[in-house]
Amino acid sequence: MPRLTGFLSLTLSLAFSTTAYAATTKTAPPTLTVQVTSPATDSSIPQGAQRVPMLNVHLQASCGANIPVSSLTVRHSGLGSTDDIARVYVMAGKQRVSRSVSISKDDRDITFRKVSVPSCKSLDLTLYADIASTADASGEHAFTLVNLDAGKATVKLQQIAKQKTVQVVPSASASSQISIGYRPLYTDIVFGADRIVSRIALTADGRRDHSITAITFKNGGSAADTDVQNLYLATSAGEKVSSTIAHMDGSAVRVTFGDPFLLQSGQTKLLELHADVRASRRKTIGFIIEEPSDVEATEVR
Repeated sequence: MPRLTGFLSLTLSLAFSTTAYAATTKTAPPTLTVQVTSPATDSSIPQGAQRVPMLNVHLQASCGANIPVSSLTVRHSGLGSTDDIARVYVMAGKQRVSRSVSISKDDRDITFRKVSVPSCKSLDLTLYADIASTADASGEHAFTLVNLDAGKATVKLQQIAKQKTVQVVPSASASSQISIGYRPLYTDIVFGADRIVSRIALTADGRRDHSITAITFKNGGSAADTDVQNLYLATSAGEKVSSTIAHMDGSAVRVTFGDPFLLQSGQTKLLELHADVRASRRKTIGFIIEEPSDVEATEVR
């Protein structure tokens, strides 16, 4: 019988070589570079101020795979009570990507909704704070990014600017707020064009008029994206007062006003959200305004 020793030796060598090659070519985890800077905003903010930018977070993904980001952790500092901060939340541009949370003396996690940084690309996030109308004047507040959860990705955190401290100052007048109420729909929401999918009542209390520039609605049902199209706001008399938005972005839609919508002090105005419903019967629709600051308004003085 012929001897196969040389053949077996060659086969084993090839097997070891293949194993070694696989080990050396194993894909390394993606890298997410995180650069934290302070927003270029005023250092003094009035009591009751909303959408005060506190931190800018620039995310840069390495090439090879998209990197999902599930949450970030922030820490409050400064000579001011955490009770002065009504809420904090994170936005990507004009879109809020987290629910608002309160702040305590401990580190605070803020969970995201489907945030992902595309391969080889970047994403900018901003941490915002709403200041309580009862905040102590002269209170100082700052935030630091402590951690960012990007799953299996390697996170390189770079604090490239000194954290900014803002100081609360007394408002010149009593803070005026907008309250939100919901009105029942006349009919069920069904498939078709130009349906009324939400009715809201906005009321301005206090001593100031308000100029409203945008309102973000969140669908609490299962319909998303192009299930609901051509959304706009109109008065109860049918007068269109906003721009038309092509479709939802996920489960949310930010409706903007071409000309600011004026809500006078003490006035209540009813607005109706119209849309083309393209969802199947299995999809549900129920629009709400999730956070007070989702009504983007400034006081008119």
